[in-house]
Amino acid sequence: MASPATRIPPSIPKPHRKPLQLKNLPANLASDAIHPKKSNLTVEERSGKENLEISGCGEEMKLSLEDVSLGEEFEAARLRTERLLMEREKGEAKMKEMDAAFDGWMRAAERRLNELLMAEMDIRRVVRAKAHRASCLKSPAFMSLRAREEKKRWQAAQLQASDYFNSTF
Repeated sequence: MASPATRIPPSIPKPHRKPLQLKNLPANLASDAIHPKKSNLTVEERSGKENLEISGCGEEMKLSLEDVSLGEEFEAARLRTERLLMEREKGEAKMKEMDAAFDGWMRAAERRLNELLMAEMDIRRVVRAKAHRASCLKSPAFMSLRAREEKKRWQAAQLQASDYFNSTF
């Protein structure tokens, strides 16, 4: 008996139908956007044929379409060039503004870095001064001969003073 873990899920059937396709695709989809005017094209239907033939009215249509299309193309190219120049100028102005902001930020960061370095040097100087002072206050391991002599004299003076106070009282 098969366990639920080894059970094979049922396969999903694939659809057998294809989506509907257009019978007549336009030759150039972009030309519809450039030439929005109604053209003088005629459609000839023949029985038993899926694809229909498209024919023009003749030379009159060719001349008007060529003249109109060239004028429209030149106008579209001029407008596109103007738009690109405007976008370029805006982009350059934005880049200059960003460069100026970045330079200001860099100057401020360098100034803060210098201030931090100066503060660190001051702190190190104070720590070294404290360490030097502490080392100066410590008594040396070996006393000099002069210091030993002074210590002996001082101890002798203390003994004499204590003897004097002890004998008088």
